[in-house]
This record gives sequence, C-alpha cells and structure tokens, in this order.
Amino acid sequence: MTTATIKPTIVRAEDGSSHYWNGTDYDTRPPGDAFIRSILFVVEANVLAVVGAFLGALVATAFGYPADDPRASFLMFTCFIATPLIYFTVTVHFGATLAQRIAGYRTVCIHTNEAPSWGPSFLRALVLIFAMLPLVGFVYFFVCSAAQFNRAPHDMAAGTFVLGRAPIQPIAV
Repeated sequence: MTTATIKPTIVRAEDGSSHYWNGTDYDTRPPGDAFIRSILFVVEANVLAVVGAFLGALVATAFGYPADDPRASFLMFTCFIATPLIYFTVTVHFGATLAQRIAGYRTVCIHTNEAPSWGPSFLRALVLIFAMLPLVGFVYFFVCSAAQFNRAPHDMAAGTFVLGRAPIQPIAV
C-alpha cells in the first residue's frame, strides 16, 4: 500500500478536454457521464430500497409484530436505511459498486490511488443515503451534474474519485 500523498492534477488531453489525474490513472469519462452515473445510482438505490423494505418486513414478521405496530415500522425503516448503507460501504471498499463495475468505473482514494479504506467508504455511503431522500435526491442530481470533474459531494466528503477505464496521454497545459 502506497502512503505517499499525491496532489490531484488537471491535465489537458489532445482533444482539448480537461481531465483529472491522480498519479497513475486518468479520468477519461465522456461528457454526460454524470448523467449516466446518476441513472446507475438511481437504479441501484431503488433496488436497494425495495430489498431493504422487504428485509424489514421479513424481520418484523419474524419478531411477530403486526404491520400496524410501531416496532414493525421501526424495524422496516432501520432495514431500509441499513441495506444501502452496508451495500455502498462494502462495495466501494472493494473498489466499485456493482453498477460501477458493469459500466467500467472504479472508486479510488485521491491520496493512495487504491480502493478507499472502511472509514472513507462508510462516510461516502452515509452521504449517499441522504441522496436517496426524494427532494434531496432531486437537488443532489443537479449538484452532481454540475460538480467539477464529476466529483460529487459524497466523493468530496470521503476524499475519493471515480475513474473511467481508458488511459489518455496528457499534453502540456
């Protein structure tokens, strides 16, 4: 594991576009990539919400609570929040969520160029949980789309960056 701190650098590609360089990899995501990543997140978040609600209902039923019992509602809400929190923490700790892996992205720490440790992964997931709230999620989508170098608030909070797949050769800026 590398412990050297690498200053994030902006490079300009031959086509004139700006890219982020973290020391070993280049961000080569196409324009509109924030929209694609947002769609992937919405799909993942909705699947996780359904799974979390289903798990909550199963746990409440296993404890014998009727649906109108406040304890059942509490268990369902807890599972609804815990499921995406655990999923995003664990998958990002290993480099990418399932949707990121399918699309060819990976999440790295800007200081080590490796998958984030448990702390930043958890912090990133915690910020993402707020993006799952209906009104917050709508505003969050626009904030992510306008973020410089597609570095969304959850990436800034955790000190991470999502990299694309193909390397580019930088030219002098």
